[in-house]
Amino acid sequence: MEIMGNKKVINKIIIKDDWFSKEELKKIWKELDFYSGTQEMERAENNLTVTGVDKKGGPQAKCYRIFLDSFYQQNKRHVSSILSSMDKFKDPNLHTKFKTIPMGRQFTETNSDTSFISYYENEDNFKPHFDVFQFTALIWLYKEPKKFTGGNLVLHDFDNEEIEVKNNRLVFFPSYYLHSVTPIKMKDEDEGMGRYCISHFFYTVPTGRV
Repeated sequence: MEIMGNKKVINKIIIKDDWFSKEELKKIWKELDFYSGTQEMERAENNLTVTGVDKKGGPQAKCYRIFLDSFYQQNKRHVSSILSSMDKFKDPNLHTKFKTIPMGRQFTETNSDTSFISYYENEDNFKPHFDVFQFTALIWLYKEPKKFTGGNLVLHDFDNEEIEVKNNRLVFFPSYYLHSVTPIKMKDEDEGMGRYCISHFFYTVPTGRV
């Protein structure tokens, strides 16, 4: 599992391929398939309070979405393979890599997180935005063989550098980076073969210590 830089954004973000093991992926896909078969995955543009609006008053995001923190109570997070997998972020070796990003040294001081899953099909996209947290971790998944184009991550603070979507790839960066997702292009008959993104956001809640 190699950790890489990427052209203009080297030492600005962390890219880690093969984030989940084969055993973990089996459990992750079982959970994703479950959500896709329920009514819990709603269109993001139906809740502009959460999604936000663009300059024209339209939705910033066009995709399906489910917020895991509203689906699982705090004492039931272990039921979710996706939420349970967040223990991987406690790896000291990963922390060392995160510190290669100047702001990454704050990561070990975060004490709270929130997560959601998004799913993109034809014409779905996410316009330029920033996240209101300290750190953003995106994990991309899709069923093989790949049946779509697009869905790449664009970092607008770094000359619109584009990070290619790759199956089982983690991208980690400070949440204030302005970023977007390019439109997905796929055939109607390939429904269900689009792009999943597991988004984890990390932040610090003051503990009252002096």
